[in-house]
Amino acid sequence: MKRTILLTILLLAGQSLLFSLAAFQPEEPKQLDAGVIQNAGSLHLKLTNYGVLGEGYLANLIFPPNSGVNYLYKGSLWIGAKKYRRNAEGVQLYWLAQHPSADSSGTVAYGAPGWNSSLAPVVDTLTSVGFDGDADLYELLPAYNPLLSANPGAADLYAQYNLHDRVLKSILSHPMPREFAWPDPAGNYCFAYPQNVTGNEPAFETCSAFCYDICPFGTGGQRDWGAYRSYNEHIPLGLAIEQKSYAWPLQNHDRRVVFKYTLHNTSEADTLYDIAVSSYLDCDIGPVAYGATAASDDLSGYVMGPEYEFAYSRDNDLDGGAAPGYIGCKLILPGTAINYSSYYWKVGDGPDDFDPLSFSLGTHLTANEKYWLQTGRNPTPGSATKYLRLRGGPTGDTPEYLQPSPNDTRFLYSLFGNLPGPGNPHPAGRLNLAPGQAISFYLAIFADFSLESLKAQAQAVTSFISGGFDLGSLAGLTSMPYLTALEQTGDGTVRADWFSYTDPDHFELQCKPSEAPASQWQALSLAGNLRTGQVYGLTDLQSYKFKVASIFNPGPNEIYLESQTLELLIDDNNAAQEEAAPAVRLSNQPNPFGPGGTVIRFDPKLGRAGSLSVYNVRGQRVRTFSEDELLSSGGSLAWDGTNSAGRTPGSGVYFCVLKTQAGTFTNRMLLLR
Repeated sequence: MKRTILLTILLLAGQSLLFSLAAFQPEEPKQLDAGVIQNAGSLHLKLTNYGVLGEGYLANLIFPPNSGVNYLYKGSLWIGAKKYRRNAEGVQLYWLAQHPSADSSGTVAYGAPGWNSSLAPVVDTLTSVGFDGDADLYELLPAYNPLLSANPGAADLYAQYNLHDRVLKSILSHPMPREFAWPDPAGNYCFAYPQNVTGNEPAFETCSAFCYDICPFGTGGQRDWGAYRSYNEHIPLGLAIEQKSYAWPLQNHDRRVVFKYTLHNTSEADTLYDIAVSSYLDCDIGPVAYGATAASDDLSGYVMGPEYEFAYSRDNDLDGGAAPGYIGCKLILPGTAINYSSYYWKVGDGPDDFDPLSFSLGTHLTANEKYWLQTGRNPTPGSATKYLRLRGGPTGDTPEYLQPSPNDTRFLYSLFGNLPGPGNPHPAGRLNLAPGQAISFYLAIFADFSLESLKAQAQAVTSFISGGFDLGSLAGLTSMPYLTALEQTGDGTVRADWFSYTDPDHFELQCKPSEAPASQWQALSLAGNLRTGQVYGLTDLQSYKFKVASIFNPGPNEIYLESQTLELLIDDNNAAQEEAAPAVRLSNQPNPFGPGGTVIRFDPKLGRAGSLSVYNVRGQRVRTFSEDELLSSGGSLAWDGTNSAGRTPGSGVYFCVLKTQAGTFTNRMLLLR
C-alpha cells in the first residue's frame, strides 16, 4: 500500500479531523511576492519578484541555517542610466536655451518651429530602484501588480495570471519558467508559470523572477508603489529584468547565493547611456528576536583590489558572540572593464530622486542623487557626515576600509563604465544598451566568520563565475543532504528520499514525534551511497518530524551536516483506502512543495462532471478549479500555492478534494515557504 501524506499540523492521538466545506471568503488580490526562500545551502535568503531581498525585520538572511541569526533587513537592485527625453508623441526634445536653468528650461520637439540643428538634446538622468532605502517606495514591479487595475483591457489577463506571476523555485532545473521574450508572443508576460520541463541551469536550486520599470501591457500613470509614491515622480528607463538566483548544498559553494540579472532595453528607439548597476544593502545584523534593536550597531566596510572589490557588513560587537558572521556583496560584469563605487550613510540620509527633472536643487548638485552616488560622485560635498565614501575610505585609496563608528548603516555598491567628460564626450568603455538589446551581470551574496575568509570567498566566486559555474572535481567535498520527498508506504512506515552531491561515510535518517523535545530524535544509520530509507513502527495519527544528516570523517574531526526538517502525519486508514482503490488515486508531486508549486494528478476520466478544490485545515476553500479546467488538464493541474484571490497562504497542510460521480477523493498536501 502506498500513500503520500505530508502534514505540518499537530493532532492529538485519536482526534478526528473535521472540517466544513463552507465557501472561503476571498482576500485582497496578491500584490507582490515575498514568500520564497533560497535555502539549498548555508544561506537562507528571502527573495521577491520586485527587485528586493528581504521584507523587514524578519528572517530574511539566516546564516548558518537554524541559527536564528539574521544578516539582512532589506536589499535592493538599483539601475541608473541616461536617456533622451521625448514628448507624448514620441518625438525627441531639445533645449531652447544654450544653458538651461530654472528660469530658462523650455524645450522644442525635433523638426517643430523653433528647432534647429545647433540645439542640444534633452538628456535625463534616471534611476529605477527595487526599494528606495529610507522611503517606502518601489519602482521595479512584476507584470501583475495593483497598478494594473488602471488598465481595464488587462482585467481578464489579471484574473487568469495574477496567481502565477511570482518567484519560481526549481530543483535540479525542474520545473522551469517560460523563456523570456520581449514582446511576449503569448501576450501574458507571465514567464514564471512553471513548465513541466527540465532546463540546464548551473545550480542545484534556481529561483526565477521577472520585473519591470514599465507596464508590459501599456498601462499609463506612475509606475511605482509604496507609501511615498505620491511624493515621487518616477520616469522609467524602459527596463525588463530577468532575475535568476543560484544556490548549492556543496562544500565551497554553500555559503553563497549568486544572482544573474539580465537587463532588457524594451525601447524601440532609445539607447540607455552610461548604465550603472548597484546593490543596496541594509543589514541590521543580529538574532531575529532582537528585531529593530539589531540595527543600531552595524559597520560597513570595503576591500579594494582586482581580486576582491566587495562591500560587506558586520555587527560591531558581534552581539556578544551571537552574531559572529560577515555578509559580503560583489558585482561582476564578465568581459567588461568597469569602475566601482561605494558609499554608506546612516538611516534617514538616503539619496533623493523624487523629481529627477527638477532645476530646484537647493544645496544639492543634482536632482538625481542616486545616480551620482552610483557613479562615484557625492551630491552633497559640503556635508562631511551624510554620504561617506566606503570604497577606499575618505581619501579613496585605503585598500581595506571599515567605517569608524557603528550606527544603523547601509551601503550602495555600484559598477559602471567610463563616463563622458569635458573634452571627451564619447570615451571608450561606456556602458550603453541599444534598443531591444540585453546585458547580463552577476551579484554574489556570501557569508563567513572573518574578513580573511570573506576575502577568500570573493576570490572564489569571481573565478567560479568567470569559469562558467564549473563545480570542478567533487572528490573529497562534503555536501548537505536535501530532503526531496516523504511518503507513507504502509501502516506506520515512512520512506524518505533525498539528494546529495557526494557520498558521506554514512547518512542518518532521523525522526521524532513533533511535540517531543530534541533529545528524542531517533537515528537510523544508512550507507553513504543510498538516497532513500524507511522508518517503521510509527504510531497512527501521530505527527512526526524527519530530517537527514550526512556524517563525514567520523571521529574527532567529524563533519555533521543536516537537511531541512519536514513533518508528516501517520494515517494508516487513508493508506489502506489508497491500496484498495489505486485506480482513483488523487495525488500531487512534488510533496512537500514550496513556492514553485505542485502538480495535482488524478484519473482524467474523473474530471467529467467533477470539481476540484483546495481547502485549509479550518475547512476554508482556498482555491477551486472549474470543470472545464479539469477536462482540459488531462489529469494534471498545476497549483502554485496561492488562493483564489491571489494571496499567499502560509506553510501548512492543505486538502485537495475531488468530487465526481464516482465519489469524493481527498489528498493531503504540505506547503513549505
